[in-house]
This record gives sequence, C-alpha cells and structure tokens, in this order.
Amino acid sequence: MSVSVDTLKDLAKPFPESSIRWRVGSTAKKKDKGLALAYLDARDVMTRLDDVLGQDNWQDSFTHDGVRTICQLSVRVGSEWIVKSDGAGNTAIEGEKGGLSDAFKRSAVKWGVGRYLYALPTRWEEIEEQGRGHGFTKEAKARLRGDNPPPEKSIPAEEEPSPSEQERKGKALVEIQKLAMARDIADVDLTRELDEMAERGGWLLQDVPIDKWREWYKNADKWMGAMQTRKATQEAEGPQT
Repeated sequence: MSVSVDTLKDLAKPFPESSIRWRVGSTAKKKDKGLALAYLDARDVMTRLDDVLGQDNWQDSFTHDGVRTICQLSVRVGSEWIVKSDGAGNTAIEGEKGGLSDAFKRSAVKWGVGRYLYALPTRWEEIEEQGRGHGFTKEAKARLRGDNPPPEKSIPAEEEPSPSEQERKGKALVEIQKLAMARDIADVDLTRELDEMAERGGWLLQDVPIDKWREWYKNADKWMGAMQTRKATQEAEGPQT
C-alpha cells in the first residue's frame, strides 16, 4: 500500500530529545568553546521512514561521483516512485561507511526528516581535549540533553558573528555555491568547501576555524560582485555561436 502526500508531512515531525546527537563544529581561538551542531543517527532516520511510510514504501540506492557518495532515496507516493538525492564525502572517522551514512541522512532531509535541526538557535558550549580532537564537557553534554539551561552568554561577543552577518554571509555563500557548481568558479577546492557549507545551512562550518569563516565573509561581497558582473556581461553579449 502506497502513502499519500498528506502522510509525507509526518516525516518532518521533531524527534525526541534523546534522539538528538551533538558534535563540535567551529571552535573559539582559545579552544575552550565550540559550536554545537545537532544531528541524527542513521538508524533513527530509518525508523522514522519505516514508521511513517512503511517498510515497503521507501528504498535507497547509492552511486559514486568521484570521491562523493550519492544516495537516491525513493518513496512510493500513490502509484509513482519519487526520488530525491544528495551526497557526501568520506568522513575522517568512519571513511566510506561514514560517507554512506551522511549521504543517506542528507537525502532524507530533502524529504523533511530532521530538517528543523538546521534552524536551531546557535549554541556555543564548553569543550575539552578528547583524544586527537575536542569534545563537549560533561556539563555541556547535560545542557545539550536539556538537563540544565544553557549559559546566559556562552562565548565572548568578539568571537561570535552577529545574526545579521550570519544571515548575509549564508545567503551570499549559497549563491556563490550555486554558481561554483555551474563552473563559474574554477577553484575546485573552494567549490567543494562551499558545497559542504551550503548543505549544513549556509554559514555553518564544520571543522573550519573562525578566522577562515571571517576571511570568506570578507570576500563574499567581492565574489558576488564579480559573479554578477560576469553574468550581466554574458547576458549583454547574448549566446555564443
């Protein structure tokens, strides 16, 4: 039995707090605080698809585009199978397995699963050295679980971009990323990083220092201006024969 369009809305419902995982994104210069990024375990995403759609009404398949893994997540709506796809590169911890999981979760986001997590308020929490990287302190983990309220001001003002800067930077970089994917920007490394950034909500960067974030923000207007000038020139010249 297939699902209806109205049923698909249930895919976007929030998850229990216990299902939300957190990882450290950008860190402060002193490495004492980190940006808390929410994510879901792939098994919880599978369970949501099973519960809402039924096991017979969704399926996934994977292909590769260079170093990126692409997941095609198909849902049977009425008598038609509809496919939505997204991709990810191999992760530093789990390699190709992590890439498969991330690609699957990103394609599920396109169906609404966990999409609200990208709109959560910015949170900076205390971190400490854990192994080769950094993780949240015991107290920070408790706050992220909802056991304790977050600190009134979790990171110095000079370390945190203002909301207006965040919004402006995000919109600019998403547009730059679209142009880059259309080969208007030749810098392959920049293209890949902007692609990853846009998929995480525009301005949010994972494992990218704040000073790098500021450098990209500083140049965003210049890049946008150059792209707009090129587009205007191309339109004025008309199609090339």
